[in-house]
Amino acid sequence: MLGLEKFSSQLRRSIDFPQEEGQCTGFSGGKDKFSFYSLNGQELAKITFEFDPAKKSLMRKEEKYQDVLEGKEAALMPFIASIEGVDFSYFYNDKTQQKFLWKDDHEWKPEDGIPVAVKIAIKYKNGIKSETVFIPIG
Repeated sequence: MLGLEKFSSQLRRSIDFPQEEGQCTGFSGGKDKFSFYSLNGQELAKITFEFDPAKKSLMRKEEKYQDVLEGKEAALMPFIASIEGVDFSYFYNDKTQQKFLWKDDHEWKPEDGIPVAVKIAIKYKNGIKSETVFIPIG
């Protein structure tokens, strides 16, 4: 599916972007929404994917960093239509248990750092299509 390939490509180009002093990540998300910083050519952008149940679509928003600084608001645009839902999961290295785990509560906060991988499961009427994307900087 072309939409999943584009999602994967952008996520693989994600970068660790300083938000505040000592906080160096822009990764955040939940079960049906996920945001990260990525390089689009030479331009830094915050990419957000979010499920809209009313439109039955996975929506995408790209906020170019310069536009954010100038106060310009980007709109959510349809990315994958005619779906029933989306489920994002986050894979990480749990240093206390010394093993890799999937985040059970589906919540990823900026202070959690960079996930090792993100899995997106797209629910259709007749099944589920999923893709796990490993993040090189994770």
